[in-house]
Amino acid sequence: MKKVVFGTLGSVIVAGALILNPYSMNFANEKFGEKTAEAKLPYKRDLLFVSDKNTDGNLEAVASKKIKNTDTTVKKAMKVSIKNKKDKVDTSSVSEYEDLAYNVEEVKNDKKLQKELSKAIKNGAKVYLYGGVTFEEYKELLGIKEVAIKKEGKKLRFDVSEKEEAKQKGGLKNNPNALTSEDDYTYDVIGYTLDEKEHNQMMVSTINVVGAENEEVPTDYYAQEILDSTAETVDVEEQKYTASLESKSIFNWFKADKATASSKIVKSSSSRVRGNAYWSGDKVGWTVTDWVLHRASNDGDKKYDYFFVEDNTTINGASGWRADRLKTDHDIPYKNDYIRDWDPGDDTKSPYTISLSAPYGVSFGFNMSGDPNVNDIGSQEYDYGRWEVTNTKYSTVGIKGVRFEPHTSWRSYAPDKLAVANVQEWGYYSRGGGGIKVSSHVKMKVSYSY
Repeated sequence: MKKVVFGTLGSVIVAGALILNPYSMNFANEKFGEKTAEAKLPYKRDLLFVSDKNTDGNLEAVASKKIKNTDTTVKKAMKVSIKNKKDKVDTSSVSEYEDLAYNVEEVKNDKKLQKELSKAIKNGAKVYLYGGVTFEEYKELLGIKEVAIKKEGKKLRFDVSEKEEAKQKGGLKNNPNALTSEDDYTYDVIGYTLDEKEHNQMMVSTINVVGAENEEVPTDYYAQEILDSTAETVDVEEQKYTASLESKSIFNWFKADKATASSKIVKSSSSRVRGNAYWSGDKVGWTVTDWVLHRASNDGDKKYDYFFVEDNTTINGASGWRADRLKTDHDIPYKNDYIRDWDPGDDTKSPYTISLSAPYGVSFGFNMSGDPNVNDIGSQEYDYGRWEVTNTKYSTVGIKGVRFEPHTSWRSYAPDKLAVANVQEWGYYSRGGGGIKVSSHVKMKVSYSY
């Protein structure tokens, strides 16, 4: 990507312009960014989505609708190619795309395709596997060493098998209140790239289809999740590019210390964890989770190391749907590890307080729109933090758009050199005065080997 370099203006001209109108500089710089973006696309993504079924144009319609509803700049930088089962896809052509999406069963049955996808991901592509896949399967099929991301300087792995983890950590606690099932770590979509600088380096998504729990998830639902992920990546990367252009401009020296009217906040993250609810062909409710694992320093304890997980989960829903309830669970599952604190406690009004005692020294408050009710249902005895967030007031939207920020701290047995916490999110949604109800769920393992 080429850098744009500006020439230097005479100091008299610049000073004069500033005296006449300091805010006109913002306008000029803003226009420059737009024109530059039009002249050369700031960030481009070519997505190849290969379906294992003949969909007779359904996927093309889904992609067309998605792109139509995106930002104009995103439209220019995002290209989608849909290939159905009836189409012949030359496996050697996968290297032409930044993003690739294949059904996991098709990849399992095609060794040549596995090699081409392995080559693509090692060359910087993002590869999505859909249709029910674990991290261990993903790693093996794509021939990569591990599935990992870096947060706060820590490498967090997701492909560690439960058998390997148990060997290092020992036995699990007997928790009669555990909220778990056998397929919790099988995801409908996993997307990953080895490029650590990319927004959304890792994306996982689960899909709950109301009324079709034992039926196959329609392929266009997978496509919707992957299109959403790609569009978000394009949007954030373009914002970052535009911001970098503005920072290089000499005009930036004279900007007022506030955002311009057209400015957008750039929020980049290495991971996105999504739980989705679909009803009658549409995505109607979802949670998006991002989290950070922190380790306390200078704890003075040789037997235990001290950690806390910072969870940021937003619940949302489609037009006409109400977000009724968010349920969050932070479980410390192994016998030799013990929970310390979990916050917030019971509360009904912003700010909601987070206060983790020494050696963490964390204390702050966060706000949630509408001041929903937080019910703390965690357990010191069984080592989990658990909450339910609801809006008891009459509201047509409930807690739609609310971002919940719970924190849980624990002490991890030091000789294990492995910290583990399980994070789960449930979303509950309704429409028609509660006549139609749907839900979403996703579970993620926070695992750090040191």
